[in-house]
Amino acid sequence: MKLFTSIICFLSFLISGLAGTPSSVAVADYVQKHHEKAVKEMKRSGIPASILLAQAIIASEYGTSPVTREKNNHFAIKCGMSWHGETQFAKEDEGITEICYRAYPDANNSFADYTNMVMETKSCRNLFQFSYYDYKSWAKGMQACMHADEQQYASKLIKLIEKYKLTKFDSPESFSPIVKEPIIGYEYEIN
Repeated sequence: MKLFTSIICFLSFLISGLAGTPSSVAVADYVQKHHEKAVKEMKRSGIPASILLAQAIIASEYGTSPVTREKNNHFAIKCGMSWHGETQFAKEDEGITEICYRAYPDANNSFADYTNMVMETKSCRNLFQFSYYDYKSWAKGMQACMHADEQQYASKLIKLIEKYKLTKFDSPESFSPIVKEPIIGYEYEIN
């Protein structure tokens, strides 16, 4: 009977581990594979690499979502009226609603497009006053300007950044600013 109970407990643990809970190894693999893209975008824009990585981990389900695997969309960016590139449609709401997602030739284009979107979104302009070291202010700002409907978004970002030590990608060794002019007409200093 003890053996049977042990097997049931083990199987329950195994199933719960596979049902939507990312393994640390899978997330670490995702970070290892994509951190250079986030650093490149941080250098271009001033958005902390840690924030970009944490957002990509959430939106792409650490690279496992269908739109990420099939069309390199690491931020679950929807098509929108201005999008004229390749698309992919996916059913949501238990197959009731069909959503149009942007498709990219590679992950670099996805990271660059998302960075451009943040830089061009009026409600995100105030984010660029924060240092790239201030990931907590960036997380709260991202929640306010891009994910206002998701109340725990900032805390999810902060939790991921701290758990996987993503701030190591925000360091001076990985960041040498090449921004020569203020972005979107805002003057700010990159510390």
